[in-house]
Amino acid sequence: MMPLATVKWGLLVLLVLVSPLGCGGKTKTRPPEDEKLPTSAVAEMQMGGSVIRVADPEGKWRFEARSERIEAEGVDGPYRLHPAECRYEEKGLPPVLMRSESARLDKGAQRVLLTGKVRISYETWSLDAERVEYDLKGGKVVASGQTKLTYGEGKLERPSSGSKGQGQ
Repeated sequence: MMPLATVKWGLLVLLVLVSPLGCGGKTKTRPPEDEKLPTSAVAEMQMGGSVIRVADPEGKWRFEARSERIEAEGVDGPYRLHPAECRYEEKGLPPVLMRSESARLDKGAQRVLLTGKVRISYETWSLDAERVEYDLKGGKVVASGQTKLTYGEGKLERPSSGSKGQGQ
């Protein structure tokens, strides 16, 4: 019969020799640090509770969009926000505030498409619509669908004859 100390040392040596082999499962190897994934590997990106900012290169205006959930086709967008809280500021003027169920922001084209219960407010003006396209660079706003324009205490409600779409 072998002494107990010899059995313990034998088991320890066996564990040391077998442990690098693992328990039969394969281990994943990491790619080298300098190896990058191809661009096509990043087809879509999702972020939670994030902020996206766009600014005029000349510093005349800036735009900020916040959302609980943001999806992007790539790092540079376009971005889809669900829901959307936005703010547009021109130097020396009060901010334009925007809110909608969803938005699509194209940073390159500097355009925002707001859809679903859209509300845009500026000082005492507010615009409610089903859909609004906002050209950040040119400042052009096109509302479509059911629209309502409110100024101060009085309300101005009429079909959006000057806007694109059904204008009901």
